[in-house]
Order: sequence, then C-alpha cells, then structure tokens
Amino acid sequence: METDNIFSEFTKPSKEDWKDKIKGELGEKYDQIVLENYGTNPSQHFDDKITIKTNERPNKSTFFCEEINVKNNFQINQTILTALEGGANSIKLSVQYQWSFEDFQEIFKGVFLAYIFVILKFESDEINLELFFQNFKKYLLEKEVKFSEINGQITPTINTDNSSILKEFSGLKLTTIISSENVEPIIQLLDILLFTENKLSYFENINVRKEYANSLVFDLKLSNHFYHNIALIKTLKILLRNVLKAYELSNNIFIKVNINTNTISDKSLAIIAATNQALSAKIGGIDLLEMTNFDLNQTVFSSPFSNRMARNIQNILELESGFNKVIDPSSGSYFIDNLTKNICEKVWAEFQKNQII
Repeated sequence: METDNIFSEFTKPSKEDWKDKIKGELGEKYDQIVLENYGTNPSQHFDDKITIKTNERPNKSTFFCEEINVKNNFQINQTILTALEGGANSIKLSVQYQWSFEDFQEIFKGVFLAYIFVILKFESDEINLELFFQNFKKYLLEKEVKFSEINGQITPTINTDNSSILKEFSGLKLTTIISSENVEPIIQLLDILLFTENKLSYFENINVRKEYANSLVFDLKLSNHFYHNIALIKTLKILLRNVLKAYELSNNIFIKVNINTNTISDKSLAIIAATNQALSAKIGGIDLLEMTNFDLNQTVFSSPFSNRMARNIQNILELESGFNKVIDPSSGSYFIDNLTKNICEKVWAEFQKNQII
C-alpha cells in the first residue's frame, strides 16, 4: 500500500457513477434538491472540489464561557471556582454597582485572571469606569499580574471617550458588533460587514484603525441548521478578511457565539439542539462559545447541575473531538466548501451593492 495516499487501494468513482449511487438513495429528481436560499445541491463529487481557506493555523482552544448569576461576592467567587474547576476557561460577570478594591479581592480570590477570558457586563450607567479600572489595576498590581495579560470583553460597547481608560488593557475587547435580531443569515452577515467597514472608514490613522480592529468581537447568531452554521462562520471569516485587507489590516478575527435553546419546551430536545449548535460552531472555528444554562425544573435539578451539563457539552467537544488540533476541521468537505462559496458570493454581491449606493 502506498504511504503517500492512504486511499490508494480504493477505486475513485467517476462523477456519473456517483450520480447513479445518489439516484439510488434519493430518486431520479435528486438534482432538484437544493438547500433553501443557497442553491447548493447536497450531493457533491470530488470533481466539484474547490479550495476554501479560512484558517492559517490550527485552531487554538475555544474559550468556553459560563455566566455567573449569583449575587454576593462570596457566592460569585465560589461559583467562578466551580466553573473553572469544571472545565470553563471564561466567565461572564454582571457588574451592577461600583466595585471597590475589596470587591475585586473577594470576587477573584484564588482565580488566576491571566489564564482565563473575562467578560464584564456593566448593568448600570452610574458606574464610574475610571474608578472601576483604577481599583482593578490596584488589585492586579497586588497580585503582580500585568495589565496586558488580562484577556476579556467589555459589554455593552465602550465609547471612544472612555476607551483611553483602558489603553493599558490591550487584551480587552471593547466593541461588540452584532446584527439585527431575527434576520435571515445572509442579512446578518451583511449587517456585520457594513457596520465594520463603516467604522473602519472613520479612522484615518492606520495605527488607530489597527487598535480598533483588535478591540472587535463579532457576535454571530446560529440556528439549528448544522451545515449552515459551519458555512456562515467560515463565510464571515473570509469576508471580514477581505474588508480588513482593504484597509491594510491583518488583525485576528474574534467570533463569539451565544447558544440559548431554552425556548424549546422539551428540555431533552433543547439539550440536543444546544449540542448541535455548539458542535457546528466549533467546527466552523469560533473563538468563544457562551452557552446559556439550561432552564431545567429546579425542583428536580439544582442550578449547579444545569451549569455542569452546559459545561460538559463544551468539555466533550474540546477534549474528545480534537477539533482544535487541525487547521480547518471541515476542509475537504465538498458540500460545505461549495455551500460556503455560494454564501460568500451572495453576501459579497449585496455588500458591493450597498457600497455603490
């Protein structure tokens, strides 16, 4: 057996033979089957192969985020430690009041902040950001942690007036770009591209533009369509690179996905749907996965159990799949590559139309 091709012992079917096999499975009208809105036939042959390149290097481990929903500092700290011990490497905290230096000490006791991704969600307009980050800096100095070692996201988006406060926190992402709610996938991607291009065109200085691009988080909404999700993520990466390249930028693209299937009444189906979306997100190559804890019957299942179920879905994908050890898990799938190509062409055509207008 030849060592340079592990499939050399198998006969490659011609396209006509392949079509005959598909006809036997799907019937004579198989070629009329297309995915709605994308014009891609699910039966693809080697001769249909195209090259779609979305990643330049193996995927780094995805950040798996758990939202912390308890109130007092001690409970927050204990829940953070439980989440991290259970496999999460990112936490989302709701900031509802002005944190003091002592609050930082209590909340992050025993937490190595340089090794996780922290999302801070500010819930009150009365919080003084300058004072908040002064106290944060004081805490980090006490722990001998460099400000630049802190990776995370600030939400909602920090305006430019406040961004100077965070200059030393180069690992914090300050701007979240999200599409309109309940729109078609192609419109969702188009919204993100147009918003990004509009913002980049605002900055004349290349260094300021690069700094802004580094601060971006692209928040993508997924559906229960497994293959669509993979192709949408790949399409977003490809087209965002085109936009960045037009402004002489080569920044890394940070894509975040939030999965919430609690609207599904059957909780078993909700867990299956969440697993389906999480798997497609990981194959597509996202950077951060936030999974809303399952809304289980609290008289039967405790909140910690619900949290653990959400974490374990992510743990299995990361630890048992090995998706983060290859450059592009879906590369070589003729169907996904063709689907990605078709979506790219549709979105880019709409993007160019809007540019002309």
